[in-house]
Amino acid sequence: MLRVLALVLVSCGLTFAQDLDPKKLQRLAPVVEAAIKHGDCPGAVLVVVHKDRVVYRQAFGEREPKVPMTVDTVFDLASLTKSIATATAIHQLAEAGTLRFSDTVAKHWPEFAANGKEAVTIEQCLLHTTGLTA
Repeated sequence: MLRVLALVLVSCGLTFAQDLDPKKLQRLAPVVEAAIKHGDCPGAVLVVVHKDRVVYRQAFGEREPKVPMTVDTVFDLASLTKSIATATAIHQLAEAGTLRFSDTVAKHWPEFAANGKEAVTIEQCLLHTTGLTA
């Protein structure tokens, strides 16, 4: 989800270092809607805070099938652990040259290779493309 948020902000030309142009805020909705249509997420709530003030808040898509997302939708923050903590740590390790995204998980955690998982890569884990059940 953070990847989608970052994509939205970059695609719309918003940065944290500049004052926000209200016309640029109007470009947020089509980018989020495109991400939903592309299948990046089923729905999203986008809130932009600038100088301690909410300047944009909108819900998009669905929180579950046929249940629209609302601006007051409560999200399970445990799902953010991967995108904030784990992804950040993995990127730091990659920048330091300690691992590569193309490495198998088993290269760094040999026990993971059990039950036919020896070819699963770090990249696949980060992108949820391992084929493993939840």
